[in-house]
Amino acid sequence: MRYALFLGCLIPYRLPSFEVTARRVLKRLNVELEDLSDFSCCPNTIAVESINEDYWYFLAARNLALAEKCGLDILCLCSGCSESLKRANFELKKNYALRERVNSKLLEIGLKYDGSIEVKHFVEVLIEIGLDTIREKIVRPLHGLKVACHYGCHLLRPSEVIFFDNPLKPVSLDKLVQVLGAETVDYENKMLCCGSGLSLVKSDEAQLLSKRKLDEVKNKADCLVVVCPSCFQQYDSVQKLMKEKPDVPVFYYLELLGLALGIEPESLGLSTHKISVSNLVSRINEGVESLKVLSEFFDLAVLKNCARCGACSSDCPVADENFNPHHIVKMLLEGKLKEVLNAGEFWRCTQCYTCHELCPQNMGLIEIFSKLKSIASEKELIPEDIRNQAANVLNNGFAILPSQTLRKRFDLPEPPKPNLDTIKKWVRSNV
Repeated sequence: MRYALFLGCLIPYRLPSFEVTARRVLKRLNVELEDLSDFSCCPNTIAVESINEDYWYFLAARNLALAEKCGLDILCLCSGCSESLKRANFELKKNYALRERVNSKLLEIGLKYDGSIEVKHFVEVLIEIGLDTIREKIVRPLHGLKVACHYGCHLLRPSEVIFFDNPLKPVSLDKLVQVLGAETVDYENKMLCCGSGLSLVKSDEAQLLSKRKLDEVKNKADCLVVVCPSCFQQYDSVQKLMKEKPDVPVFYYLELLGLALGIEPESLGLSTHKISVSNLVSRINEGVESLKVLSEFFDLAVLKNCARCGACSSDCPVADENFNPHHIVKMLLEGKLKEVLNAGEFWRCTQCYTCHELCPQNMGLIEIFSKLKSIASEKELIPEDIRNQAANVLNNGFAILPSQTLRKRFDLPEPPKPNLDTIKKWVRSNV
């Protein structure tokens, strides 16, 4: 994959760390970026199109023509730039008179618009790369992180121009967050505009619009994730201007992806955020250390496949509305081995082997739970009745305390009596 990188205005001059992040992340996903030094503003629809539509079309067509000259589609890091260039491209392709009028101006500077390329937002490119491909490259999963997704307006709309995802009920960003191992939360103001455009005329009202979403997210998620630098500034920087600060950490999606790919936080410029994300980054790093410990006991790839599949849960005889056995596997992958051991829910397993027979990995939950029981036993985290039965075997040779009453009723001889001294001697030497 090779694209002409369109930086726009905000990223190179206000948020250069986003440019660094994008370059590093996309390189790891084998996306080649070509820099066209003559790109200008997209241009902005509110500040330019509203004042002079011809000038707006000319600047947009000029950017498109520059990319066409190199034979490259354009990759945008900003939703506003993406929408502006997509819409100009759409109108110029279908409107012959408009295209001729714009080309007459472009000819004066040695360019021509042909309509031979496409414009893509980086989210579209990531979806094309594929969730499975991204998943395979994750080395620092974001397990335990609850994320509220902000799609914004121009990634999706106007839908007859953008042709990407559902403009009112989108799922693409949620999927991209979930593939990193994080959990996405649903919330009432999910599709609410950030207010960036309004800030040009009514900054106080724009703040109130931003605060509506931030106040809700604060109670439902650990952070907000955005895909546009304008949205980022409106939610991150503007929080500092609010009288009652929600104090919600905000990430540009490529930053989260960079962390999950193993890029160090310092290299992503996370310290430049106005609202600190350091506590969340520390949590992510702690989760990585927990997974290292988990890998000493389990094959993490097998656990991940088990968590994704989950097919045998409905056939588990002890599963009900209060107990989903695959929840234990997901907790393990979130780095919560200690919590799993202390809760001891894996002792519910009756070892019926139904999951084993259904498992495409030819193992089933029983193998995972058996290992957990072994780890718990080493830590003396054993249910009392199970501990007592194990003691019976050691002390008497049988799990059930011997009784001759019923045997005598049926005139049966005494059952076998194992040599307990031999058994205890072996146990003392090997256990």
